[in-house]
Amino acid sequence: PSRIITKDRDNATPWIVQHEALVTNEYLHLNANSTPMTSSGAGSLPKPTSQVFYGSWLSGLNTLSSKFVAYCFAPVKNFSAFGTYEGNQDANNGAVIWTGFTPAFILVKYVDSQGQWYIYDHKRSPNNVAYQVLQASQSDQENTSAANFQIDILSSGFKMRQSNGPNNNGTYIWAAFAKTPFKYARAY
Repeated sequence: PSRIITKDRDNATPWIVQHEALVTNEYLHLNANSTPMTSSGAGSLPKPTSQVFYGSWLSGLNTLSSKFVAYCFAPVKNFSAFGTYEGNQDANNGAVIWTGFTPAFILVKYVDSQGQWYIYDHKRSPNNVAYQVLQASQSDQENTSAANFQIDILSSGFKMRQSNGPNNNGTYIWAAFAKTPFKYARAY
């Protein structure tokens, strides 16, 4: 899997996020705006393989007698894509992220420093420039501050549209799911 989100359903623990762009022992919390954390102090958190992902000492991944949920995502051509990009602070010619499809849902997280998890979708912002976002680590209403969150949703990916701000100034991880997945569609 390229991204794994896990949660201990029986305890008040954080949502643990593993991403292929993070190194061994690094993870994030979906419900926090923190930088990547390291599990090496009390145990290891190996990177997932093509067949398995690992629990660890982390609260939320391996608690005796608890029930867990894990959402495991892998890239599927014309359906889902995951990756990392470097922002360039250019509002006119911002970073362009190629997904191979028009995204319906985009999740972006700054990993160089503290930053929110920003969620864009084609229903909330049906036209470019898209700027209405939800923040996964907040319980607030959607944020509609156009100056800070501008992106273009393209036919083959997305493009950053502000010179600085939360998604064009450093290293980011992202996930995207297609508006019209067509890899396995059949014409009649």
